Amino acid sequence: MRYKLAVVSISVLVIVLIAIPLWLGAQPGGKGGPPPDQGKPPQPPQEAINACSEKSANAACEFSSPRGDKMTGTCQKKPEQLACVLKEPPKREGKPGEAPSGEQKTQSK
Repeated sequence: MRYKLAVVSISVLVIVLIAIPLWLGAQPGGKGGPPPDQGKPPQPPQEAINACSEKSANAACEFSSPRGDKMTGTCQKKPEQLACVLKEPPKREGKPGEAPSGEQKTQSK
């Protein structure tokens, strides 16, 4: 009799120890759920949105990238607002993390 009671008690304890973390992860704001932006397309950069702020869909647009490169494209709805969509992806020179030719990489303190 004691053996059966011990087995049942251990089984219940194991089930509870497994169920609590699963339940906590499923709660809103819990750490175990999917990331909040999962399934949503990434937002365009603010520069691309600003370039189309007073334009209509399919209008030509241009803006400067944070690196100072001139970007050209057309205004497209992405996903909830108009943004400048590039005709071609930006060309990257050099290795990742390396400054483009002719520019000095600066160090921040």
